[in-house]
Amino acid sequence: MIPVYQPLHTGRLILTPRDVTAQVDCERLAARLGSIGLIGSPLSERSNAFETGERFLDLVAFTGCAVQLDTRASAASDQFTHVSLHGPHPEPRLLYGRNSRPPRCPECAKGLKTWRNQVAQAQPGKAPRLCCEHCQTAAPAWQWSWGQHAGVGRSFVHIEEVFPGEASPLSTLLEALGQLGVGEWRYFYVQD
Repeated sequence: MIPVYQPLHTGRLILTPRDVTAQVDCERLAARLGSIGLIGSPLSERSNAFETGERFLDLVAFTGCAVQLDTRASAASDQFTHVSLHGPHPEPRLLYGRNSRPPRCPECAKGLKTWRNQVAQAQPGKAPRLCCEHCQTAAPAWQWSWGQHAGVGRSFVHIEEVFPGEASPLSTLLEALGQLGVGEWRYFYVQD
């Protein structure tokens, strides 16, 4: 028998408040994102997932030589560009994936090669404390420099089926999120 492999996850663009303790209720977040046209109708099977809105391409910039977006759900696949909202979680969470790289220590700035092992040993549902193998600094995950390959927060906006680096939020979107009263927002990319 020939094995059947599932396609790899394309990736997602994730937005979260820069303040890892900040939280935004999904209803309030959905109302704001709907009012600016980032999201459209809810997807019937998931209440926290939405079709892209009429101004989606005015708020998210796509770069590349052959960007193809499928923004319509089909019965055959759930691999289409859409937006989902997550949180607020009781504690800050570290989101990472197969594209995530070793974070840099907040003290010595060296990469932490053992980060995946340390994360695996951490308490589920919480952002772990990581210990630098070079200078022995121990600090919460949000104090480490993850670049745009992972991030920590309590409330998240996921833009699904986006290859890392292929899209970025425009200033209009970041400003609209900033008006929610939890400060600036940042973004990163994750591939499952």
